[in-house]
Amino acid sequence: MASPYKPSWVHWILPGLLGAIGVISLPFYFLRDPAEIVVPQSQFVHVEGIPGNIQRDSISGRLGKKIPVLKFSIGDYRTSYTGSSPNYREVSAAVQSGKSIRAGLAPIKTSTPNYAELYTLSGNGKQILKYADRSEQQKQQHSSLLIVGSALIGVAMFGSFMNVRNSRRYASLVHGDRLQVEG
Repeated sequence: MASPYKPSWVHWILPGLLGAIGVISLPFYFLRDPAEIVVPQSQFVHVEGIPGNIQRDSISGRLGKKIPVLKFSIGDYRTSYTGSSPNYREVSAAVQSGKSIRAGLAPIKTSTPNYAELYTLSGNGKQILKYADRSEQQKQQHSSLLIVGSALIGVAMFGSFMNVRNSRRYASLVHGDRLQVEG
């Protein structure tokens, strides 16, 4: 059994920070109406044409991994699509093909005028991006807030428990109490 030690302030701060981050993330899950997560198809704007202003970029993802981002204009709208989204390669190929595509877009209010989220895409007579695939991805992203927040709170609770346990064991050793402390 390891010898008891008095937890330093770092041992107390770390679980506190993890717990705070977990608690802060949970309202983003619970306060958002599930109906707002996925835009209903009735609110789509359907645009057909040849994509323009095509840009390829990347963003940093988990663990510093680069995730490709495809940005383009179609009709009066500007949209983007990330490499972590369903059928990214097929969407990228269709957008860069120079041929006409049909997109189902959900306009959203951002600092970019006429920005819309891409939900459906078809080209060359076939459906490339389906509404069901895109909406399922957004639901999974939303539920990850609950999973990560709960995990952080759990780790913080365990860390706090271990700190209390170690503090009591240390106090027992220092003050010479003859209490039997199980480890």
